[in-house]
Amino acid sequence: MTTQLSLWELPPEEDFQEPDLLKALADVAWSYSRRSTLERCFRAYYYEYYGASKRTAGQETDKETIRVLKQLKNRYKRTGEILHLVIGNCLRKAQTGENWNTNRLIDWANTLFQKDLVYSQTYPDGEEIPTEKYPPTLLSEFYYRDPKALEKCKQIQERLVQSIIAFATEVRYQPFRLGAAQTDAIVEKPFKLSGLLPCRIDGKVDVAYQQNGIITIVDWKSGTDDSSGDDSLQLAAYALWAIIQGNLNCLTI
Repeated sequence: MTTQLSLWELPPEEDFQEPDLLKALADVAWSYSRRSTLERCFRAYYYEYYGASKRTAGQETDKETIRVLKQLKNRYKRTGEILHLVIGNCLRKAQTGENWNTNRLIDWANTLFQKDLVYSQTYPDGEEIPTEKYPPTLLSEFYYRDPKALEKCKQIQERLVQSIIAFATEVRYQPFRLGAAQTDAIVEKPFKLSGLLPCRIDGKVDVAYQQNGIITIVDWKSGTDDSSGDDSLQLAAYALWAIIQGNLNCLTI
């Protein structure tokens, strides 16, 4: 049961009971994205995981507004999403023996982002709700009327194309492309770990495969290298999952 408390309406001190932290943690789902949002901004965390939800924050008066704003994506998040989508589809196709060349990957990515640009310029307030199966995304740069929205989006689109070219052609990524093309490799699969820590761990592995008894896990990043891989909690969670699973085929989806 979820209860929303007010700082101004706390129960009398004699009625206050110390919470059972272990019991409370058992209901918590930890993920790298949730943790990153919390570290970045408490308010953003509330909006993302509580304020817009139908099941939580029942006293939130701006719930509908929050739900609309939650649908917005800035140019970085959207192009990163498209990059993951293109790479994931490319690797899944490779597992079936179908190889998409670089131009085909770029054309698809450009088509997706161009739809976002047209929609965002035409309906910057999102007043026209798309009804198609894969609707375009409303970009926050246009919603907030950034005068350089189009210029900035075109710049990040060029960066998206360069990222796709790097993925498809760079020699250093060749082992990962070949490993992910194995029929038993995992591509963009969610996982859950429970019973290991006081809280549950949720995540999604971009790529994982096993060769010669060694499990390789790949997490694509569209930003610059910040050299944080050695102490990343995200990668540590993936490592825990890999150790417990032992064999990738026993992963529960």
